[in-house]
Amino acid sequence: MGAQRCRREDARRLPGCFPRRFRIIRAERGGVRAEGVDVGSVTVKSTDGFTSTYTLDPTTKVHNGKTTATVAQIATNDRVRLQATKTGSTVTAHHIGDAGPTPAK
Repeated sequence: MGAQRCRREDARRLPGCFPRRFRIIRAERGGVRAEGVDVGSVTVKSTDGFTSTYTLDPTTKVHNGKTTATVAQIATNDRVRLQATKTGSTVTAHHIGDAGPTPAK
């Protein structure tokens, strides 16, 4: 399931978009792209081909299973699930679940 480009008016009819206290919450599941993780962002590509770059801030929480992790522990090709909010043109990740490397096909 990939995230959609969420707008306030689309929030109730698009999968992956959830209205919450006048904010749009985006959800995406996919793999970390070759651009990977840098100091302030992570790029994720869903299985349906949707690619988006998410801004990271000091409040972004990362989990690896039940363990608290850090942004530095996210690697290229890791499978991730994230929740983010969109403000203007900026999409900020708030929760990232890291499931480890993508299995070989």
